[in-house]
Amino acid sequence: MKISRATAMKIVTELESIIHQDINVVDASAHIIAGTTPSRIGTFHGATQKLLSEKLPVLKIYHDEEYEGTRRGINLPLEIEGETVGVIGVTGDCDEVEPYGRIIKKMTEILLLDDYLKEQKSRARNTRNRFVQEWVFGEAHKINQEFFNLGLTMDIDISRARRVLVASASANQRESNYVVSQAVIDSIERVIEKILQEDPQNLSLINGSKFVWLVTDRPDERILELVSLIRREVFTSCGVHLKVGADSLCTSAEQVRDGYRRAEKALWGSRHSTGHGEVTFYDDIGMELFVNDIPEKSRQEFIHKVFRGCSDEEIDQWVSLLSTFFSCNGSIGQTAQKLFLHKNTLQYRLNKLRERTGYDPRNLEDSSLFYIAIVFYESDSGI
Repeated sequence: MKISRATAMKIVTELESIIHQDINVVDASAHIIAGTTPSRIGTFHGATQKLLSEKLPVLKIYHDEEYEGTRRGINLPLEIEGETVGVIGVTGDCDEVEPYGRIIKKMTEILLLDDYLKEQKSRARNTRNRFVQEWVFGEAHKINQEFFNLGLTMDIDISRARRVLVASASANQRESNYVVSQAVIDSIERVIEKILQEDPQNLSLINGSKFVWLVTDRPDERILELVSLIRREVFTSCGVHLKVGADSLCTSAEQVRDGYRRAEKALWGSRHSTGHGEVTFYDDIGMELFVNDIPEKSRQEFIHKVFRGCSDEEIDQWVSLLSTFFSCNGSIGQTAQKLFLHKNTLQYRLNKLRERTGYDPRNLEDSSLFYIAIVFYESDSGI
């Protein structure tokens, strides 16, 4: 184990505030890497070299420069899990500082061990995350016996059937292009991981701003219960809503990548789906199944054909109005209420749209054209 400068400085600062003594932390190369006297940091410490080379339990220095770069005081080895990783030195008269020496040594070792265990936990977590990312986003032919065995070393059994869910954060129930800070993402992740601990084989990772969950196989009713709990806890703790899409099938190890794609489509289709409020299943979506298979150029041509003669800004405004209109199943009263408009004002705007484009959203056949155009528009806008 190598002591980092940042860790050593943090330890020195904490100890100094408690014990009020001059302290130095020296690494295995016999150089001071942290201390209460800044001018000594980076200098060679001869006493450490002697203590480490001769494996001494303690080395007292009675005169300054008795060894190169040293001052009077007491020096003690720092041992972590049987390995000597450096030396802690307390400057001063040996008889005066000796009572503090072993206390400081033990406190430093505790702090170093805590930091070491955190680092090991972080490394293990990163390794685990890379494994899950490779599983979800990697090439299917790599999901073989070797990959299976690697998973077992991390207590991940990829042979277990799982359901794939994808979630994104939003400021409210409808917004989906919400920008989330890294701090909020980290907070959401902690909440999710705590809940998913219900089964050690549940897995989670972050892909950009999306949260991906691989939960052990269970029926839709239990998926709904789990998602409801997660959404409630995330909103309570972080103040944001989660939109969730779920694959409708349990997936084998080789199918996880396809399961992710289906769950992602379900998430994207959640704004249009009439399915469950807590989570949208792949089986609940319609056009969202294939909208991204249509070339963007073709989608744009269709949008401008339906909203012909309208500027981009006007199209954005019409999409907002019509999205609300369709979500209210074409009810003039409900739409006007949601948009804070008088019903006559809403009728006037719909008439204006009909005159402008030649299509009437109150007509069943024409409304389908507007609906498709809205789906294309939201797809290209990342909404």
